[in-house]
Amino acid sequence: MKHQKDLTTLTFTGPRFEDHGLELGDLAELLAYKKILMETARELWRRDHPDRKYLPRGWEESVAIKFYAINEGSAGIVLKREIELPNGDLPLESEDEVDKAAKILEASMELAGLQQPPPEALPKNVIPLFEEFGKTLDEKNYLTLQAKGRATPVLYNQRIRNHLVSWVDRTYEDMVDFTGEVRAADLDNCNFTIRLGDGAKVPGRFEPSQESQLTEALREHATRRITIKGKGEFLRDSGKLRKILSVTSVSFANEPEYIASGEPGILDLIQEITAAVPKKEWQKLPKDLARNFKNHLYGVPKERE
Repeated sequence: MKHQKDLTTLTFTGPRFEDHGLELGDLAELLAYKKILMETARELWRRDHPDRKYLPRGWEESVAIKFYAINEGSAGIVLKREIELPNGDLPLESEDEVDKAAKILEASMELAGLQQPPPEALPKNVIPLFEEFGKTLDEKNYLTLQAKGRATPVLYNQRIRNHLVSWVDRTYEDMVDFTGEVRAADLDNCNFTIRLGDGAKVPGRFEPSQESQLTEALREHATRRITIKGKGEFLRDSGKLRKILSVTSVSFANEPEYIASGEPGILDLIQEITAAVPKKEWQKLPKDLARNFKNHLYGVPKERE
């Protein structure tokens, strides 16, 4: 059995909507709103179920949001949720993550109207989606939203939209897997600095269990390189790694891996030195040098053959 309940009311207000009608292009605002709503609801579900990797099968398909009329008073649209209930069950009045998402979005718009920072409840990854919501509005035309249970509608216009978009974090997080040179380590605070192949020095945090490997890499930084895997924070504009947030794996790199970073390995240095010595000088070396080097260097008696 299907049950309907009100989710929120979006009212388009301004000269464009005085005839209580919506141009087809205005329907894009409803699609943009649903996208933000659903992404917020997903994140709320993940927060409530930290032990679950995936949402329940069919979760998104089960969220049906419809409207049946455009009300008078500019152009008001009541969005209703259609919920499938087993036969005999009473309609659910408790809130789920979709209902909570609608209220969080409106609370965020209210704070943006006051030029305040975003609420903790608003997932960061949904903030960029506000760029698409309200694109058809202008200085004279705006929206109000009023979720079920809210006393007064909240305003949403171009100014509020712009402030919401300004909340977008100029950084993003992603996995890291690279090889570099450890340049510093703060054992008390579990911080370290690593130099990448392009010379950039990046700060990061390590686990106490990784201390011995990092200090060894620091002690032998002239000849050894270390491979770091974990999570990093990147600059959105340039894509450059800003800092290492967590380290899940630390290992010493093989020689070919860190030679590729732009610095010569020990074998390269030896070959460079030997190549600089003329051939005739090499011919002056005693033929038994390898066997009796202590004799030639320190005067120790030669070994008997």
